[in-house]
Amino acid sequence: AALLYWTVELDDRRRERSWFRLAVSTAIGAALLYQAHIAWLLVGGLAVATVVLLHRFSLRELAARILGLLPVAVASSAWSPAGTGWQGEMRYVIHPGDRVGSLDMASSLAMGVIRHPVEKVMLVALLGWIALGALRALRERGAGVQPFLLVAGGLFLATALLAPNEIEKMVQVAWRWGGLALATLVLALPPPALDRRILTTLAGALLAAHSWVTAEAWRRYADLELSGFESVLGEVPSGARLLGVDLAPRESSFATYPSVHLYAWAATE
Repeated sequence: AALLYWTVELDDRRRERSWFRLAVSTAIGAALLYQAHIAWLLVGGLAVATVVLLHRFSLRELAARILGLLPVAVASSAWSPAGTGWQGEMRYVIHPGDRVGSLDMASSLAMGVIRHPVEKVMLVALLGWIALGALRALRERGAGVQPFLLVAGGLFLATALLAPNEIEKMVQVAWRWGGLALATLVLALPPPALDRRILTTLAGALLAAHSWVTAEAWRRYADLELSGFESVLGEVPSGARLLGVDLAPRESSFATYPSVHLYAWAATE
């Protein structure tokens, strides 16, 4: 919702409105980003700032956008670790090449962690679509390009390649952005200059295959890996503090543990 909002909000005609309407609409958009996640406010906000500063810059618009951002900036500062009295220091060493050095790693970063070749096929197809779309945009001198989505997609991709795996209590940080980056870049660029029927058939077949494999992986997870889970929860004493749930090792459809918060279901018993 936040991405769609800013795609419309940064339309060239809407950027000519009065400073008051720009400030109000900025506050709404920033609140949507913040409600999604603090990381969305940071990365999405950077995408918005990049477009405002580099695409048809206006000092009046910049001042209005900053004014609208202030309430959300104040609210988000209360969330920060410094505001809660928590102090800590971490240093990360990131090797972006390792994340794209193999098709297995790249597909997991972009598509998820399901153990099935369809994710690799989907990744190659998406990269090809984006490359052909970029080539068409270059030949047509930018026709059909959506500036905000292009900037956002680039920043999402950079985050997927450069962000650490964990930040404090947030895990799988980089893996949250890969698929989003590809989807945003597909929408930002014109479709490849191929017959529309071919493109529609290809996209529909890949979407159906990936959807079926994903649904089957979760069905298998629910039927096999979570078998007996409800009965185990029934054995947890009322009011007990449960630190975690350990499942019996089984061959999984996922490369990583898909739900680290299973213990939270104990609160519903």
